[in-house]
Amino acid sequence: MDPEISAQFEETRRHVDVATEETRRHFEEATEETRRRFAVATEETRRHFEEATEETRRHFAVATEETRRQFEEATGDMRRHVNVATEETRRHFDVVAEGMRADVRLVAEGVSSLAERVDRVEHNLREEIRETRRDLTALLTASYTDLDRRVRRLETDR
Repeated sequence: MDPEISAQFEETRRHVDVATEETRRHFEEATEETRRRFAVATEETRRHFEEATEETRRHFAVATEETRRQFEEATGDMRRHVNVATEETRRHFDVVAEGMRADVRLVAEGVSSLAERVDRVEHNLREEIRETRRDLTALLTASYTDLDRRVRRLETDR
């Protein structure tokens, strides 16, 4: 090969080798810079995630405590309401029961009074039946006596 071309080829090769080495060094530096930035970004993301996680935990703890407090308050309100309603129902039941007792007493008095009246009516009816029986017996006796007398007279008149 021609020495001049060979010298140019060699120079081009050195130039390519230098450029390749420079590109390789630049690529390694860029790669190292990217790794360093990625490590920093990763650490920053991890720290941010941990802070966000801790903030979320605190938020949930506060929300949980607030919910617990509201639930206990609502439970207390419900218990007070139930106690008031229970007392009101008990008073109402006592009033109704007392009214029913009074009604039962009135009915019992009415039944007792009615039983006394029935007893009096029964006694009066028995007396009337006895008097009617005596009157009928006396009437029948008189009628038979009169009939017997007539029949005897007829028999003797014949």
